[in-house]
Amino acid sequence: MTTNPPEESGGRVLYALRGVSKTYGATRALRDCSIEIRSHEIHALVGENGSGKSTLVKIMSGIVAPDRGVIQVPDGTERARFKTPSSAASEGVFTVFQETLVAEHLSVSDNIWMGHSGALRWRLPIAQQRERSRSTLAELTANPPDVDQIVSGLPLARRQLTVIARALVRDPRLLILDESTSALDVADRERLFELLRRRRNSGHATLFISHRMDELSALADRVTVLRAGASVATLAMSDTSTSEVLNLAAGRDLAAARVRTPETPGTTRVRAQGVKMTPEAEPFDFTLKAGELVGVAGLEGHGQDLFIQALAGLFNPLAGDVLGGGGQPITSLRSASRQGIAYVPRDRKAEGAFEPLSILENFSMPTRNRYSRAGWLSNRAQVAAFNHYSGPLKVKFGSLRDPITSLSGGNQQKVIISRWLAANPIVVLLNDPTRGVDQATKQDIYGLIDQLCAGGAAVVMLATEVEELIGLADRVLVFHEGSPFAELSHQESSRSTIVSAMFGQDSGGQE
Repeated sequence: MTTNPPEESGGRVLYALRGVSKTYGATRALRDCSIEIRSHEIHALVGENGSGKSTLVKIMSGIVAPDRGVIQVPDGTERARFKTPSSAASEGVFTVFQETLVAEHLSVSDNIWMGHSGALRWRLPIAQQRERSRSTLAELTANPPDVDQIVSGLPLARRQLTVIARALVRDPRLLILDESTSALDVADRERLFELLRRRRNSGHATLFISHRMDELSALADRVTVLRAGASVATLAMSDTSTSEVLNLAAGRDLAAARVRTPETPGTTRVRAQGVKMTPEAEPFDFTLKAGELVGVAGLEGHGQDLFIQALAGLFNPLAGDVLGGGGQPITSLRSASRQGIAYVPRDRKAEGAFEPLSILENFSMPTRNRYSRAGWLSNRAQVAAFNHYSGPLKVKFGSLRDPITSLSGGNQQKVIISRWLAANPIVVLLNDPTRGVDQATKQDIYGLIDQLCAGGAAVVMLATEVEELIGLADRVLVFHEGSPFAELSHQESSRSTIVSAMFGQDSGGQE
């Protein structure tokens, strides 16, 4: 049943999709979908992975042409489509996607101004471009990257800020943020939200896509819900609840949160002794035991990424040792793998997925030797293993021969997690595993974590979503200035205690 749009609460319609449909072969990505976006509005778009959100955004961005339907622009005229991203931009629409689209060999400033062509580029000298880049980044973060730094040297969150700055320097009438906050820490996210509110007050519009319901509650004026390619509801956020939105998106009753029952810790799986992550940081010790889930948190650049990479053998600390349960050093990804340690990276596009390869090839890549018979790969053995390890995660796919890029982001993540489960690890390192995936997929991943810990595996999970740490972790290490500022038990973990520790304060606000 479709819910009627709420009554207009001020602001005129700037952009609209009406009766839009799009089919890819036998797949109906959108069917008679409609949405209206007003001035003075932050409009949320919610739906499970595969619901049609990405297709809708690509149509609004001039990347994909709809089969049917129209696009209304601010002067009231209707178009069959935006022919290119440039034509969408000329109508005031600019999109920031979850996957960071950067030219790695160029500087931050060059990336921000990439795509500005013709008269506009020549009117703005290079020195002014660099200064505008600095001021825009300073609005977004308290620690902006150097505008002359080459982007390839930046971590994921700094790259994402660079792409958001690229959109902001164009001052679009409609800014589309497609899961583009998922890589940002708490502080940078709040600064971005304040900027979006200022844009709203000046008459601009934002279409905001996120699976983090706390973000939608804090930011959005209205929300449109997609399910199976159709727009099923448009609601005022002030008149609804997150559970109602989630249930509309899922088409069923879906709990908004999950709390894991802790296991009794067993034998030691990993030890860190006198580890120093950065030159200014204090050395620290760490022990991980079988059956426990340790959450890791911190503001961007405060050492939590380096810590989980050190456990995976991807980063060698400046001092101290990281050892497996048997006392062998962990100094490389190979040495970690030999000791039963599996690492699921944060950036699935750059570090996780082999994009030219099929779903099955992506799954079996690290464990191919297991499926060989007399030098020949057994397709039957690979398929059986895929079905066994991906089954609990409910991966949705057409054919295993399809490229992994044919899957939604959430299903790509499930394949990558399944790949490492097939190695039968005793330690699983998850670097923000639910980044950009829907609530149902999160529940599947949470259930898998339950099974891993119950089976005796040890799990370390870095998360940028504080509520996940509160609900899942047996204890939380909160990093500040390169080392753990606080270690919070499950009972001590709350949004207040975790966020305060990120800023180097106890929950009472004292240094």
